[in-house]
Amino acid sequence: MHICHVNLASGFSGGERQTLTLIQQQAEMGYQLTAVVNPKSPLVDALRAIPQCQLVLCRLLILETNLGGQSRQRATLSMFTKAELS
Repeated sequence: MHICHVNLASGFSGGERQTLTLIQQQAEMGYQLTAVVNPKSPLVDALRAIPQCQLVLCRLLILETNLGGQSRQRATLSMFTKAELS
């Protein structure tokens, strides 16, 4: 089974700790794992230590537009290549 976790927070607190613990346990159980993580998060370094977990670095951008007096928000995901992060 392949499981994908998504955690786009830039910090590290309860939710990120829970994600890390769950991924560690699933890796021990032999699952194939992918984690979509914010490149600025400390979670990235912790997940790099888990060989069964493939990392996808991604940032969530909230864009706000004002069309005809109506404000709208739109979420966009930005993926990064290794070269862009260097």
